[in-house]
Amino acid sequence: MTNRAITLEQQQARLTELCPEYGVKRLPVSANSGGRRTPSKRALLKAIEDVCREQGREPPFKAAF
Repeated sequence: MTNRAITLEQQQARLTELCPEYGVKRLPVSANSGGRRTPSKRALLKAIEDVCREQGREPPFKAAF
């Protein structure tokens, strides 16, 4: 097994292909509300989001600050 990162969407597609007999159409993705996030984590996520936007990219996450 290789050590590579994949997105949830890629994993979902892989599972859908591997398990058609289970009728897997779409796996639920839980959204983290950020309610228990520490101030330092909020600042880090905001900084990452700001850098991405400066570079003209969407951040790789959807975060509630």
